[in-house]
Amino acid sequence: MGTRREFACQRCDYRAIVSGGDDCGFFVATRTVVCSRCREVVDVVSSETPWDPGTSASFCFLRCPTCDGMVRPWRDHACPRCAGRMEPDPAGVEIHWD
Repeated sequence: MGTRREFACQRCDYRAIVSGGDDCGFFVATRTVVCSRCREVVDVVSSETPWDPGTSASFCFLRCPTCDGMVRPWRDHACPRCAGRMEPDPAGVEIHWD
């Protein structure tokens, strides 16, 4: 079962509801990425066969689900808007998914 939670930037208050890294449910595996076009932090499907670790997609084949832009890894939970640090919001949304 995967988990998504709300992350908030300490500096500019940008928010995103994402897994926060690699995650896996019964039917898909996901990765949290940053879109270079729309500058959103989003989760993308990295494999539709999560039980087979050899099928995970490379970042060069993943695209933003919002604008179809190129994505890159979300490193150090950096805010895509101001480069501040994004932390899980303890009072924010938490979603369990399959």
